[in-house]
Amino acid sequence: MISTEFLSKICVPRDSTVRQVMLVLQEYSMRLVLVTDSSGRLEGVISDGDIRRALIKNISLEDSAHKIMNSDPIVVLEGTSKDVVVQLFREKKINRIPVIDKNKIVKGLITLEAVFSLQKYDNPIVIMAGGLGTRLSPLTDTVPKSMLSVGGKPILATIIESCTSQGFNNFYLSVNYRSEQIKDYFGDGSRFGVNIRYIEEKERLGTAGSLSLIGEEYSKPYVVMNGDLLTKVDLSSLLDYHTHEKSLATMCVKEYEFQVPYGVVFEKEGQITEIKEKPQQSFLVNAGIYVLSPEVLQQIPTSRFYDMTSLFQDLSKSHKRTMVFPIHEYWLDIGKMQDYEKAQTEFMHIFDRPALKE
Repeated sequence: MISTEFLSKICVPRDSTVRQVMLVLQEYSMRLVLVTDSSGRLEGVISDGDIRRALIKNISLEDSAHKIMNSDPIVVLEGTSKDVVVQLFREKKINRIPVIDKNKIVKGLITLEAVFSLQKYDNPIVIMAGGLGTRLSPLTDTVPKSMLSVGGKPILATIIESCTSQGFNNFYLSVNYRSEQIKDYFGDGSRFGVNIRYIEEKERLGTAGSLSLIGEEYSKPYVVMNGDLLTKVDLSSLLDYHTHEKSLATMCVKEYEFQVPYGVVFEKEGQITEIKEKPQQSFLVNAGIYVLSPEVLQQIPTSRFYDMTSLFQDLSKSHKRTMVFPIHEYWLDIGKMQDYEKAQTEFMHIFDRPALKE
């Protein structure tokens, strides 16, 4: 929990302006400001996300911050056990929790960083970033698909940031089309606090073929993912599942639903047995995220086109253990223009969420 002195600096009165709150957020980098009355009672909270949404809505910086305040934040009472706090962080997906007494007087602020020591993972993350992205032309005529800007930054940057926030810092980027743009932007990863190496595809090798070019061998499973995904999948849970199930290759899958726009007729020997009006169909689809045990890489043919689906099919035919990992978290494959437009509208809500209850 932060110190009392620092706590007082991130508490503001309810008649503060949006501009004043924004300056406090910028100066102290706590991502949350507490709004209190003259007695120190908590009236609400304002996050950096609230400020951004206010600016998008053209709310004046001189307006009262009370207008954009969340008046029903998640809080805990003074003396609440750590187990309860941990559970709140996990269930509510928040990163700051104000602490109050029975009179709602602010007593502290608990941060996610203080409660959880981020576990570090040595597992390599391989990101397939060599695709042409032809369905996103003309945007990809001069820019690799993974470098298209979503939320003010390249898709690939968001993927790497998401992985590092979960404790991963060892990356391979498989590149081909306009690879110089990717390498110029990310370099060796040092300015992002990670280690980045490149797999150079001289010719297109598919979603699995380039793995044969990794020179080093690792004793831990590889996480492989497409470079055009926005997702909040929990990679540590994925790895735990892969290990627990003794799987050689695990594929993340997402439930895909669609409604048949007609009445579907079922028959037997020409006789109608049933009619279902506009039935809902559901399938598990490949989500483009995989875990491969180290020995699997030895089975990938060298320097020829080979897709991940072919790898899984070949493993299955050889009666090797392959598993699916259903994901319920946010997932978006940016393959078509409408997906790209959807990503632009959803990015702030999904990847820049305030530390508040929805």
